[in-house]
Amino acid sequence: MTTAQMAQYLDKTADYALPNGLTFLVIIIDVRMAWGRVQFQITPSAGQGPAWVSEDSIADIRDQS
Repeated sequence: MTTAQMAQYLDKTADYALPNGLTFLVIIIDVRMAWGRVQFQITPSAGQGPAWVSEDSIADIRDQS
C-alpha cells in the first residue's frame, strides 16, 4: 500500500470488532505498514485512548457524518 493510499483512510469512521463479538464505532487517526501488514491507529468515537489494530478487525470504513 502506498502512502497516498494509506492517507485515504485518515479521519474516516469504521466498525472495530473485538474477538468476543462486541463491535463499536471508531475513528481512524493513522495508518502504517508493519511486517507487510496494514495496521490502523484508532480511537473510539465515544471515549478516549488510541490503539493500533490489524486491518482485519476493521469493517465498514466510511466518511465521518
